[in-house]
Amino acid sequence: MYGDDDDGISGRMSSANTNMERISNLSSKKPRRWSDTDISAAKAAGVELPNNPRISGSMAAPDGLNDELADYYDEDEVLGIPVIRHPLMYWVGPADVNLINNMFERKAAAVDDAYKNKNWNSYIYLHERPYRLDAFMDVADKMTDDEYWETLGSIWVDSENIWQSRDVWSEMLESDRPNRNKIMTADEIADFDKLPDEITVYRGHIKGKNEDGLSWTTSEEKARWFANRLAAGDDEPDVASGTVKKSDVVAYFTRRGESEIVVSNPDSISGRMGNEEPTEEQRKAAARIKRAVAIERGEAIAESMLDAMAKMDGFQDWEHYSLSKRNQDELIFAEKYSGGPGKLELNPDITDGFHYRVDNPSGYYGIHRGAGMDIYHPREGAVDFISFTDMNKHSLLTPMTPDEWPSPQQVQDELDEWVKTYREDYDRNYGKP
Repeated sequence: MYGDDDDGISGRMSSANTNMERISNLSSKKPRRWSDTDISAAKAAGVELPNNPRISGSMAAPDGLNDELADYYDEDEVLGIPVIRHPLMYWVGPADVNLINNMFERKAAAVDDAYKNKNWNSYIYLHERPYRLDAFMDVADKMTDDEYWETLGSIWVDSENIWQSRDVWSEMLESDRPNRNKIMTADEIADFDKLPDEITVYRGHIKGKNEDGLSWTTSEEKARWFANRLAAGDDEPDVASGTVKKSDVVAYFTRRGESEIVVSNPDSISGRMGNEEPTEEQRKAAARIKRAVAIERGEAIAESMLDAMAKMDGFQDWEHYSLSKRNQDELIFAEKYSGGPGKLELNPDITDGFHYRVDNPSGYYGIHRGAGMDIYHPREGAVDFISFTDMNKHSLLTPMTPDEWPSPQQVQDELDEWVKTYREDYDRNYGKP
């Protein structure tokens, strides 16, 4: 534990300049953990992660970065880009030192306040997800019995890296504190009461690996889904099955739709064995799931990078940035294109915001949205696209800005030029408008 004092964590003095000393003591006692993003990226790339990430192994921290964060600054093994994996802060991508330092100091202060006010739930959930079990261990002896079990259940359901801390989880789950059923919700307790005294359980895993975990399910279909989801590269998914006495079950979690059976000791599962060789249909299903997961994980990686970019501009994440940016851009767009030869419109069947429509006497028309314009045939819909971006200047990271959008007259001129150049070809293909 970090201390038994009621005023804060052990070693913390009242002056503000000791805050980083407290955080340094805090983080140094937490084993390094892989984040969910790391785990997802590794699965998508078919890379097996070691037990712990290396720290400051190959990439020097930028000048001015908080010393505590600098010790957690490194190159991501899968993505090959800078990453910070601190218990209180996870960051992917180029470092905006001032922004990162400010965010970290605010987070550290919030953690300190939560501890002083005995707000254990906030204290724990202010930590990054891979470190929440460690944070729970910091304050577990200060919780009531009900708080202990309710919080432990909440952390378990929210975790993706149980395997990194299996021995710790076993210890926490085997606590002799009373009211252990509080680890479940009232609905889960009711569902658990309906189960038989001996329960058949299944566990999805990679063949030859991790067959004897703490997490099982009463659904063979869900277990096979997990096995297929975990498989990468040449991995072969497998499903172990066995039985467990109801009295040996710590929890039955249904809140994620997984019918999850949790045990504190894998030896309580009797008759464990892998299923028979999968059928050809099951193999095809596994391949489909692996492809879908690879796409999903790729999107997750991209999303984490966009979130890092948004944070550099002072936003909570990419969603908040894009919503705010879009609102600003919509106002600029409406102001810029409210006059001129075309017409500003709001048609949800075409776009989800303002667009600028220009018409040509031929019947073809254009729908313009800032960086580009769709060319429409009145019967066939969109048939071509004109981009206004400069490929030497613009990209995903440097998109076209509103001041670079073409004028209303330029948009009209582009449509007229397109009709003059391509009309005959498109009339042959689609018929005259």
